[in-house]
Amino acid sequence: MKKGLTFIEILITVLILGLIAILLANILSNFNILFSQKTEERESISNLQTIVDKLTRDIRQGNQVLDISPPTQTLGYLVLSFPSGDQSTYSYSYYNGKYYFTVDGEILAGPIREIRFMGLDDNLTYTTVPSAVRTLSISILMDDGRYISTTVALRSQTIPQIIGIFIREIMYYPAPRDRQGNSISENLMEFVVISNATYSSINLNGWKINGHIISNTLSGTYTVPAQGLAIIGAKGSNLSSHYFIPKNCIILEVSDQYLGQNNNPLGNNGDTVVLQDINNTVVDKVTYDKSWGGQPSGNTYYSLSRKSIQNPSQDPSNWESSKFKNYSLSTPRIDVYCLLPPIVINEIMYYPAPYDKNGRGRNERDIEFIEIYNASNQTVNIQNWQINGNTLVTLASGSWNLSPGSYAVIGGNRSALDRYYNLAQNTTYIRTNSRGLALGRGELSDTAGTVTLADPYGLVFDQVNYSYTWGGYPSSSGNYRYHYSLERKYWDMFPNDPSNWGSSSNLNYSVRVLPLTYNVYCTPGGKNSNSP
Repeated sequence: MKKGLTFIEILITVLILGLIAILLANILSNFNILFSQKTEERESISNLQTIVDKLTRDIRQGNQVLDISPPTQTLGYLVLSFPSGDQSTYSYSYYNGKYYFTVDGEILAGPIREIRFMGLDDNLTYTTVPSAVRTLSISILMDDGRYISTTVALRSQTIPQIIGIFIREIMYYPAPRDRQGNSISENLMEFVVISNATYSSINLNGWKINGHIISNTLSGTYTVPAQGLAIIGAKGSNLSSHYFIPKNCIILEVSDQYLGQNNNPLGNNGDTVVLQDINNTVVDKVTYDKSWGGQPSGNTYYSLSRKSIQNPSQDPSNWESSKFKNYSLSTPRIDVYCLLPPIVINEIMYYPAPYDKNGRGRNERDIEFIEIYNASNQTVNIQNWQINGNTLVTLASGSWNLSPGSYAVIGGNRSALDRYYNLAQNTTYIRTNSRGLALGRGELSDTAGTVTLADPYGLVFDQVNYSYTWGGYPSSSGNYRYHYSLERKYWDMFPNDPSNWGSSSNLNYSVRVLPLTYNVYCTPGGKNSNSP
């Protein structure tokens, strides 16, 4: 008779099978972990290669860097322009607890831990001037620690400007009388305007106009701020007595009584203006002709004004007679057109509430706004002007012609600010060609950023480098949330003086979205609450 397995034998068999099962499970688990690691590794390599390929391809096709983050910024950004006129922004986005590489706000690859950009000039020397960048050094650190760095050159071209400093305006045939009606010698009415189109301040002490040394300042400084202006006259010219000078323009004088060559006034029919730095290096040079513009017509006098910073200094089509009236006299009848009128950035809603006045949730890009103010004595057409490179294209209400003392409120192309806020009556409301108001079409930074106002040719009228420490940052108390615009106090003070800005104190709307109440303070289309 066959005997069956004993209990002990069954128990031993079960234990052996269990050990085998555990061993197989561990092998399978380790295989899955290894497979997952290899898959993640392949994905990381693929994502890293995608980023490098995209940047390399686009940089080689790009013709100019419009903006670039400092190389110390671990999550940086880059804005490129292309020969077609298009531009792209390369940056990052935060999603589900991780950072991803984006192109024009759209996620392309990731996650990443760092992406750094460094601009190099023709000598492969680090430069902070975007227009001087010819080669880009890029380093990328993926979230898994994988790292790569590379150097890529922009498309070969002639750089339109040397270090971003250029001659912007020339008054070579001035009126015989100044704004006060006084008869003034021609050499004391002539001037040259220099523009600093870089992102760094420039000290002009010791620089030269046609060999005449800049040696006197009537503004207490020789330093032109980033995107700032300097007006330069002859010795003893005291230009602020003769013209209405923009407040963001420092006033300088040379050591001689003439601005022209060989101690002569500037030629009324044609001449050369040479700008040299302290090392006698030619920074910009213009050899103008009367056919370019700047010639008087009857009793109306004009300066010769540059159209675009992107086009060469010696291109006649890049110059014209000034369109902006500076002053008029009735007896004798004289009209003088020169210098930029004060069209200023007046209010910035960079951190709006998430709900409009009707309690409806809004995307931050759609509810942000920027207000500009015409502080001049003339009407200015602002159609196709630009906010951070975003073009003003759609007139929602009001007029393109901004009259003296009037405001324009600017939003993105999906905004409906007249329904989101209580706008002042008869407000001019304009939409741009992009959804966001920041450079690269994104939303304005909630902590610190730049707002640049320029005309259709890229000439900067105003630029504000705001910070949340200036005002405009939200606060809370219990179930109450408070959001503020950042308001300018005085239009004629330096735009980047933090003391000239503050949070709005005017309650525009209050809305309850349970369990919270949102109070929003701003003055879109009207006088700022903190202005005198």
